[in-house]
Amino acid sequence: MTGASIFALGAQPASADTAIGRCDPPIGQDAAVRTCVYMDFDNNHARSRAGIYDVAGGTDFDVDVTIVKIEVNVNGTWVNADSGTKVEVQYEDATDTLVGSYETCTGVGRTEKVRAAARFRWRNPAGVEVYQWMHTDARTIGCTI
Repeated sequence: MTGASIFALGAQPASADTAIGRCDPPIGQDAAVRTCVYMDFDNNHARSRAGIYDVAGGTDFDVDVTIVKIEVNVNGTWVNADSGTKVEVQYEDATDTLVGSYETCTGVGRTEKVRAAARFRWRNPAGVEVYQWMHTDARTIGCTI
C-alpha cells in the first residue's frame, strides 16, 4: 500500500477563484481508506475532482473513483449539471483520482447554486465491496457571460 497526498488530484486551474472540499474521514484521523471530493469554482465555472486512497499500514484495498460531477440546485432539488460529469470504472491498487469537466454558468446576472459530488468504491482482498457518495458544501456562482 502507498499513501497519497490530497494534492495529487491535479493543479488548481489558473482561472479558479477558490476551491472547497472535504475528506472522509478528515485528514489526520485514522482510516483504512480515505475519500476526498473537491470543487474548483469562479464566477462562471465549477469543476469537480475526487480521490480515493488506500491508507498505508493495514489491509490492502483496491480503490476506484467511479463518478465525479457537478450538481445544480433547481427549486430545492439537486440535479446533474448539463456538463461536468465524468465516469470511469476501473479498480487501482492504492490510489485513484478523477477530474470532471467544467460546468459553465451563462446568462448575465443569473446565479447557480452548485456542489461537487463523487462516487467511490473499494474492495478488500476477499472481494467485499463498499460504495460511498460524497458531496462538497454548496456555493453560489454568479453568471457574468
